[in-house]
Amino acid sequence: DRAVYHSDSENAEVTGSILIRSPQEKATLTAESLSWIREGRRLSSGPGQGVRLAKEDGSFLEGRGFQADFRRRRLEFSEGASGGYVEGEDAGP
Repeated sequence: DRAVYHSDSENAEVTGSILIRSPQEKATLTAESLSWIREGRRLSSGPGQGVRLAKEDGSFLEGRGFQADFRRRRLEFSEGASGGYVEGEDAGP
């Protein structure tokens, strides 16, 4: 696992077993490679790199070529996107 932080720009690159948890969103993001661009508040994986977003209720979205724009609250996958949605708060195993 490796992280490189650029103090001048506050940008970062992270590789390895990445797990980001958001208690507020009740969700996790898993990936093997991510880049953070502070200006524009963007998070992305490399082309062909897989990312999985999963909610605690079992809903998920995954694919390759992930890009997130946190200013606009927009997520994109450039290829192989798939997912599942669980309705209702009581849904799940």
